[in-house]
Amino acid sequence: DDDDEPINLAVKIRSLIDALPSPTPRNPRTFPKPTPPARDADGRPIPPPGAVPIKDKKLIAKLSNPTVMNAEGSESDSVWSILESLGSNSHGDGTGGDNSSTWSDDSIMMYSPLFPTEESLVEIAASHIVPAPNPTAPLRPQALWQRKWPWWKKSAPADSSPDKEKNSDGNKPTAPAAPIRVWIPSTTKISVQVMWWGYRLYLPPPVLAILSQEQLEATKRAATITAALTWLFTHIPIALLPPPVQPVLLLLQKIVPYLGYIGTFISWSWSTIKGYDIAGYGVILSATWLLPIALLPGTW
Repeated sequence: DDDDEPINLAVKIRSLIDALPSPTPRNPRTFPKPTPPARDADGRPIPPPGAVPIKDKKLIAKLSNPTVMNAEGSESDSVWSILESLGSNSHGDGTGGDNSSTWSDDSIMMYSPLFPTEESLVEIAASHIVPAPNPTAPLRPQALWQRKWPWWKKSAPADSSPDKEKNSDGNKPTAPAAPIRVWIPSTTKISVQVMWWGYRLYLPPPVLAILSQEQLEATKRAATITAALTWLFTHIPIALLPPPVQPVLLLLQKIVPYLGYIGTFISWSWSTIKGYDIAGYGVILSATWLLPIALLPGTW
């Protein structure tokens, strides 16, 4: 099946996401309160009605499989990395010309505490602009982080000259790609990055440590995760943020009714999720807008 190739799967995902209807604003006061999901005989949470916007069972299976989406055991880049390098058809290539917004990548990252209080705020993460990778060789997110994050010991390889690049036929020079915005997740709080293709949660070591406490029951862990995500998603001041990022933030808020399922599933899968904290920097959970309740773990 050609769709099993990460690049082909990424192109299919992009096409289906571009066909999704545009989200509409919603009054935060009308958000239903997330509730714990039903479970099957094995205790696995069951997705609530309406939580899965696509019907293709084969595609759902792929979007729910970390081995497929992370390209584990493969020489290929992950589907996530390829999606980032492709960009959205409906949003163009991100170059935008001289008048393009600094937010033209349609992405944003925010963070908030695991246990928010009345004084807590949703904060926008810091970011850096870095040269774009070679479009014929998508760069893994970790390779981008190595350029800016202080705890990486190895220095990044020198970038090739941005003045001229050869295209696939090896002859004609092409214009350099637009720079990429790299967001810097919080090292102590839950971060969420929202993009045209989906969203990511970043769980740093302090958050993992709290949620991994032996005395913390699974139901309590699920309730903690659900409450933290509900607070974060519903306290985003969408109207005050740049217009290019507002549509994806509205998509994020559309999954608020399903956060009870998401929090429970994360708790139910906790031992597997912790196993992805290989280097001790934390864990990433990623999902596409085609299946936003399927957050798949990856190494930070």
